[in-house]
Amino acid sequence: MAKGLLKFSVYGRLLRSDRENALVEKFYDDCRLFSFATNDPLFWVQRSICTRNDKHFDISFRFIDNAYGLARRRTNWDTYQIDNHKARVLLTQSRETGVSADGSRERDAISLLQSVLARKNDDLYHPLSVMRIFAEIVDRYLHTLTIEQKSSLKQSIEIAIRSISSFKHTDRFRNLTELRKRLAGAAKALG
Repeated sequence: MAKGLLKFSVYGRLLRSDRENALVEKFYDDCRLFSFATNDPLFWVQRSICTRNDKHFDISFRFIDNAYGLARRRTNWDTYQIDNHKARVLLTQSRETGVSADGSRERDAISLLQSVLARKNDDLYHPLSVMRIFAEIVDRYLHTLTIEQKSSLKQSIEIAIRSISSFKHTDRFRNLTELRKRLAGAAKALG
């Protein structure tokens, strides 16, 4: 039950201001004293979600590193949730601050998402929803991207489209066709 109460989704819907986000961050900071939290890789993912929500990307990545470190100590721990979250943070940072100069951040994100899609076939809502951020990035920055950024971003989006196209259980995700079209439109806009 305690772990369930540590999920950011429990609190995220309540946040309306930076002040409230700071209160939730203080709550997480206080919870790190509990061994059931601090030794759980997914607790650090939750902390990272909170700091990502507040656009503190450097801190968010540090919490992700903590999650990976704890996961490595566990036998057969699949990091797909951490990988998916890291991809979301990478793309959220690009959406909020601009595309990386050489497209490496966006390539890292699609690489993580491909890895998750290759390992999981029953919990794909999250990686597929993260892919949608690529289109949001194009919407926001299309007219300010360099040729190199456009090319790299387009390649990442095309990889996402191919991943979706090769997905075998399309009937389980009713928004898959819409996502593919949205990404295809973004790739086309990039030229």
